[in-house]
Amino acid sequence: MREIWVNKNRCLHCLSCVLNCVVAQSGKFNLLGAINEVPAPKPRLFTVCDDEGTFLLMCRHCENSPCLEACMAAAITRDAVSGTVAVNEDRCVGCNMCIMVCPFGVIRQDREKSKILKCDSCPDTRQPACVHACPTGALVLSQGKNYSDAKRNNYAACLLGADGGWAD
Repeated sequence: MREIWVNKNRCLHCLSCVLNCVVAQSGKFNLLGAINEVPAPKPRLFTVCDDEGTFLLMCRHCENSPCLEACMAAAITRDAVSGTVAVNEDRCVGCNMCIMVCPFGVIRQDREKSKILKCDSCPDTRQPACVHACPTGALVLSQGKNYSDAKRNNYAACLLGADGGWAD
């Protein structure tokens, strides 16, 4: 399954990811339309700031999804092809059981609709809106193995130095 990976060292906390998430979730699909939409669309991801910098949190679409298991209305389902865990708003009864069991705290309540909100990885697009919007490349859509291979290769290149040999 492709996942969204975050390179914390590249994040500038510009909030482009959050803004594009809101626009992608709106019915208008443009910033001006999203701003004027009633009820206002809400982001499906969160930014967290601390002394070390910023970090982006969104649904991890867990293999063993507690939210899926806890949903008494069967509103949360897993797509058999992509593996993403999504919410069917029409079925959601707003019981918030998924919020209580989410180990990452990334499911939130939409009080206006009495439904829940979570990242769906923008299923109708080639790339999630947050990844597409990131100006620094801090967000990457990749398979876990590919992402770890790239990190390992990058680290090895830094150790080897610019000439490709071991630094003395």
